[in-house]
Amino acid sequence: MTCTWQREYVELLERQWEEVISPFWRASGEAAAKNGVRFAIEMHPGQVAYNTRSLLRLREIAGPPNLGANLDPSHFFFQNMDPLAVIGALGPEAIFHVHAKDTRIYSQEMAINGSLDTRPMDGSGVRSWEYVTLGYGHGAGFWRDFVRSLRLAGYDGVLSIEHEDQMMSAKEGITKSLTFLAPLILRTTAVEGSN
Repeated sequence: MTCTWQREYVELLERQWEEVISPFWRASGEAAAKNGVRFAIEMHPGQVAYNTRSLLRLREIAGPPNLGANLDPSHFFFQNMDPLAVIGALGPEAIFHVHAKDTRIYSQEMAINGSLDTRPMDGSGVRSWEYVTLGYGHGAGFWRDFVRSLRLAGYDGVLSIEHEDQMMSAKEGITKSLTFLAPLILRTTAVEGSN
């Protein structure tokens, strides 16, 4: 449930959290704690934890040390969320892993159909948005700020390139992503180290 404008949706959402999600994740969190396992949830629309508040709610149920985010900014762009604000809201304790994946927004389609576009993902250029190779949706300025925000939040882990660009082969997309991202990471590191 991702909307609450009808009363039955509110009731269904709360019943879903209370009767299904909470018991499952409370037990999973306890099992994870006993076995030294952590869950990194990728906030995806259509899933229980799709934005910051829903992830933090799930985190409280499962136990904060056991559950955090696999932070993927590509899912935030088309939800009109600010990935930099999400980083600040989650903080270093809740960011377990990070994907480097971009999204291109097609403003004309977005204006007509909005972000809840259910057309197949293989129709490049016809949907309101699509996943693209790094730099093909958002420029170097955004990605530099993204890396810097992660560092300022205390995250110094992996940036995992996830390739889902329909217009490029995996090899081409990953190569272009590495070429685009590497100098931004090095430049951010140099700036951080000079302070």
